[in-house]
Amino acid sequence: MQNGSFSPVLWVRVGLAVLPGLFAIGTSSGLLRGGFGQIGLIAVCIALIIVGFMRERRVAVWSFAALGILIGTASLFALSLGPLLLLPVLAAIVALVVYQRRGVDVSGLVWVLLCLMIVIGVARPAVLSIFPDRDFYWNWWGLAGDGAMLLVVAVGVPLAKRSGLLASLFVVAAGFILWEEVLDLTYGLWKTPWGIVMVAILALSLLAISPIWVLRSRSTRGQVWGLLVPAFVALASVVTINAIVRTDPAILDGIVNVSSMVPATPKPWIGVGVRGTENLVPLLIGKGMTAAQLFMGMVLAIVLYDWIERQDLAGE
Repeated sequence: MQNGSFSPVLWVRVGLAVLPGLFAIGTSSGLLRGGFGQIGLIAVCIALIIVGFMRERRVAVWSFAALGILIGTASLFALSLGPLLLLPVLAAIVALVVYQRRGVDVSGLVWVLLCLMIVIGVARPAVLSIFPDRDFYWNWWGLAGDGAMLLVVAVGVPLAKRSGLLASLFVVAAGFILWEEVLDLTYGLWKTPWGIVMVAILALSLLAISPIWVLRSRSTRGQVWGLLVPAFVALASVVTINAIVRTDPAILDGIVNVSSMVPATPKPWIGVGVRGTENLVPLLIGKGMTAAQLFMGMVLAIVLYDWIERQDLAGE
């Protein structure tokens, strides 16, 4: 990846870019309660996109995160398609083959990342089958996560043709919505302190830290780090917290007294500390592999969008 240099985005526009993130953090933390926070987040995203389009006659860079949130929300409906989400995986493979046969030099790293996503999705059930927990069985969910992620990456391609690597902010913001659903982080933990913390970590990392880091970077390398580091930290953190809370939340007592935060009537079949310590490693591996799939999808977007930008520049 060629390391270019450029001027950072003005702080005023950076503030607009992180505005949806502030609403998301407020909603997840309970500062903005009920439907107001969720409706307010969607309203802010729509307003930013409209204002940006009116000012620049196109989707403004500082509204990419807002657009990503809307597309990510829409992508949740795609998860209901079940096995049909395998079609985007096949479509991505066919598209790359067609490009190669037409003589277009597709980066080999694109192939590697796509193959890694598929291999992890296929191998996850086999890896988990070695553990004596019958809750782990093969299903299409892992590859469906690949399909949903590839759909988001494909939607962002038109943005990449104009903005290159910056279009990855669209994928990161869509990931905030999509990743929580695919990783199944708050199932049975919604509105518990742990569920709030996990969603807040995703919102802070993906919708605040990452846009600020990327838009204020002065080089391509800085933008790449701004995309990868917050996403990696967020995914690693929420996977670890999720696995510990579901198996033995007392492990977290050394950091903070979480025992006093346990709700009075948790759902015993899916909630806090019911999986047993013996399932900590399987949960870490299972959700860790799913997180790796999603992370590989974001890396794929970074590599692909940078490649698209360089192809356009070469054509010009």
